[in-house]
Amino acid sequence: MTTVREVIAAAHRKIAVLGQGENMPASMASDGLFAFNAMLHGWKADGVDVEHADQELTSTFSLGPEFLEGTVYLLAQRLGPDYLAPRTFDHDSFMRRLQAAYYVMPEMTIPTALTNTPAREDRDGNLPFSG
Repeated sequence: MTTVREVIAAAHRKIAVLGQGENMPASMASDGLFAFNAMLHGWKADGVDVEHADQELTSTFSLGPEFLEGTVYLLAQRLGPDYLAPRTFDHDSFMRRLQAAYYVMPEMTIPTALTNTPAREDRDGNLPFSG
């Protein structure tokens, strides 16, 4: 099981501020944890309600494994400006996948004026206004 610490470390490696196998300093982990929790809470404003509760570094990554890579890239994109790291990857595709997986279509009603237009056939199969 992947921990939140591992997600945060992977995001820091994506922006090249943490080397492979290098231990993440406590301040970097703390800042990353704040960004991780804020990001997942913020997804709700983008239509992605993952019902996030704040995590700790030792917490298990709570989303499915299919969202792990995307979360790492999205967190890297969020952390990048803090380290003046250039954006070298497309994170938007990951957000679109999250939105597609978590979007809930609200129930809607269609006014009868839109469903009973003059162009529709009547019950006998006759079109209105046909001569």
